[in-house]
Amino acid sequence: RTTDLDFYSTHRAERSIRRADVVLLFLDASEPIGRVDKQLADTIAEAAKPVVFVVNKWDLYAGGVAKREWVEYLRETFRSMPWAPVEFTTATRGRHVKTVVDTARRLYRQASTRVPTARLNAVVRAAVEANQPPADGRGRPVRIYYATQVEVNPPTIVLSTSAPRSIPDPYQRYLVNALRKSTVLEEVPIRLLVRGRGGGEAEAS
Repeated sequence: RTTDLDFYSTHRAERSIRRADVVLLFLDASEPIGRVDKQLADTIAEAAKPVVFVVNKWDLYAGGVAKREWVEYLRETFRSMPWAPVEFTTATRGRHVKTVVDTARRLYRQASTRVPTARLNAVVRAAVEANQPPADGRGRPVRIYYATQVEVNPPTIVLSTSAPRSIPDPYQRYLVNALRKSTVLEEVPIRLLVRGRGGGEAEAS
């Protein structure tokens, strides 16, 4: 049955996503984004994998939609991955396939990069100066001591603070966006671990 086929196809795709260095999520230009596409995107986000949204059959699509509108549609649908690049191709004819491969290679290089600690801390300091973190539960200013990268694929940043539980998700996203804009990690997921100065009380974003 179709539902059984969808289930096993999706399960196999999810396993492939977890093994991949970079994921190419193919989307049919002639059809709206469906439930399975969204489910696979959720898996990609949870696994923190670099991804290229590949809009396929573009040259055959007669819908009259501009590429810019499709990109906006993707950004609205997959809000958790606004950093992911979008490519347009007709795979059966080999059109723009090399561009997709080149983009995937670029993402792999980004995800494999170790950003110097001095650079990380300069970016974090500038972000904190522009927008201070909220106070802790006792009304005291939260201090951010330093940032360091501890892993690649995905790039994982540890942030040492005076009160890790007082740094909410929106502020963590603000710091991650600052890192993405000011380092080479602009098109890949970044994991942020917020910890106390002694290394305890870890939180992830």
